[in-house]
Amino acid sequence: MRKVVVLAAVLAFIAFAATAQATPLSPGGSVSGALISPAPSGVVVADTGVLSWSNLFNGLPNTGTVRELVVKEAGGTYDFLYQVTVNPSPPNGPAAHMNQVFGSSFAGWTTNVGYITSGFGPLPAGSIKPTTVTRSAGAGTTIDFIFPFGHAINAGQTSDIMVVETNSTSFEGGTIHLQNGGSAGTFPGFAPGPEPSSLVLLATGILGLGAYAWRRRGLLAV
Repeated sequence: MRKVVVLAAVLAFIAFAATAQATPLSPGGSVSGALISPAPSGVVVADTGVLSWSNLFNGLPNTGTVRELVVKEAGGTYDFLYQVTVNPSPPNGPAAHMNQVFGSSFAGWTTNVGYITSGFGPLPAGSIKPTTVTRSAGAGTTIDFIFPFGHAINAGQTSDIMVVETNSTSFEGGTIHLQNGGSAGTFPGFAPGPEPSSLVLLATGILGLGAYAWRRRGLLAV
């Protein structure tokens, strides 16, 4: 009987280790980058395509690409996936790199974050993981994937796929911002939305209009 209990415990541990979940991230919070395994199983519903970024570092070219996908999960919620590549040297300078990838706006939504090492849809497998993920305070508008010096995405490298899971059942336009000691550009992307508070205001407005129309119809009938 004791052997059976021990075997069951070992199997449970193996099953847990084989499944790694995204980490909850609240406004003002900071968490370590966590591997998500298996990768999300949803369907790609939107894609920015490959967007090119560029700036100078130590007076030399620093260029690459960024791409974002929107993935609809089986339960109807949306995930937002990001990946950055730094072009090889040359044409880049030998110190070309990328340190931070910002996504917004996530204001008002629940978010879980992490990364996947395998490819997903048009995004290839990467090799550089974010060490830390932070979320801005207050409404929690911005999520920042951080690749610090010593762990940056360097020339010729592609990041692992950064993932933001949300409880949103819709999406709208958002922004992607890149930083590597200086701004490498802000790009149109995707984000969950509209914000929950906006939906409440919209619903209130619709109800108000309905009530007004009802009262007006009653007055006209008198």
